[in-house]
Amino acid sequence: MLCTTHWIDKYIGYTPRKLTSEEWAVVREHKKVEPRPFPYLPTMHNHPCSVWVRSSMDNYEYLYTLALALNDEYGFRYGKSHKSVHDVILRLPEQLELPRSGLSPFAQAMPDELKGSDAVSAYRRYYCREKSSFASWKGREQPEWWI
Repeated sequence: MLCTTHWIDKYIGYTPRKLTSEEWAVVREHKKVEPRPFPYLPTMHNHPCSVWVRSSMDNYEYLYTLALALNDEYGFRYGKSHKSVHDVILRLPEQLELPRSGLSPFAQAMPDELKGSDAVSAYRRYYCREKSSFASWKGREQPEWWI
């Protein structure tokens, strides 16, 4: 996924852990498994991204693929696999009892004034406005949309 090359370093390190927690929460809810066979407890059940991922199998699969792509980018930048992906994501089941309703519009977890009809553009605005003080891309050029 080309989009992962645009993620700032801090999120390349942080997001796989967050996605792992969200994916595991979906598995736990739909498979009725033991509360903690994996290292993370589910958090932020009503966060917009958590609601989004559990709303369809297509969203779950997209997030799974994104986690793997972020792990690839993490490997490019830091020379190793992210522990969350290695220990958890790769052990998640491929199929769950979730509806097949297509990929739904991405959740936008940001201030309302930055949201828009296009989630990608909205997140770019969010990065530029809210994350510029610590934005960096180890081994990558700044994205062309960066101010």
